[in-house]
Amino acid sequence: MKTVASAMVSRSLIGILAIGVGIATVAGCSDDDRQSAVPLLVSGNAQTSVSEPEPIGTAPTLAPVDPGTTTPREVPDFSQVTPPPIQPDLPDQPTGSLNALQSFAFNQYEVVLSNLVVRGVIADVDIQVLNNTCGTDVTEALNPTAVAQFENLLVGRGNTVVDAIGFDFNFQFPTDPEFFEDGRILSRGNRTLLTVDAEGEPSTEEFLTGDEIIVIVTITDTFGQVLRLNDGIFEEGDERLGLPCGFRVSGGEAILN
Repeated sequence: MKTVASAMVSRSLIGILAIGVGIATVAGCSDDDRQSAVPLLVSGNAQTSVSEPEPIGTAPTLAPVDPGTTTPREVPDFSQVTPPPIQPDLPDQPTGSLNALQSFAFNQYEVVLSNLVVRGVIADVDIQVLNNTCGTDVTEALNPTAVAQFENLLVGRGNTVVDAIGFDFNFQFPTDPEFFEDGRILSRGNRTLLTVDAEGEPSTEEFLTGDEIIVIVTITDTFGQVLRLNDGIFEEGDERLGLPCGFRVSGGEAILN
């Protein structure tokens, strides 16, 4: 009887323990825990089932590069870029007129500048004399001291109230007499010339003759703007007799064929 009672007590204890384990399981596991739990047995067979793990991403494999085949990266040029120069607002272009003269009494040239307007102020002046008949430069015939004085008197003009509306300027240049004595320049003048007609009859007649001398005056303002003026010593309307280059007049007379 003790044996039977012991067996019954043992089964009762086992039942109580099973109920306690069940209660503990229900109380300590959440729905997530139950869902993540791996079932040990599958109904209908004795095979075990294990859930598949999440795939782990892997970096793509780069193809090997042969040595020396890579293109080097261009190095940017960070050198300083020079900005374009600032263009100032230029004043009006210089304007004016020139009249070149040579008196009959003296072999001197006179330059007359009229209504000269140089708002940027005169910075440089240059004068040139050409013998257009012979195609030569005869600027050296002008007295160099007079040329320097002519240039100095004009440099700096243009910034006064009077100059701004236009001013006149004239200057007379003494010349080197050797240029007229050796025939490099035939001066402008009236000459009595001996002519012979078709029948061989000689006669004298007065003509206005001389080499075609051109005077060129170039004026540059402080902004680099240039005014170039030129004029010949013969006026419009002069009835000039053109003689060849180097034509010599002896005693004021010459024979023309």
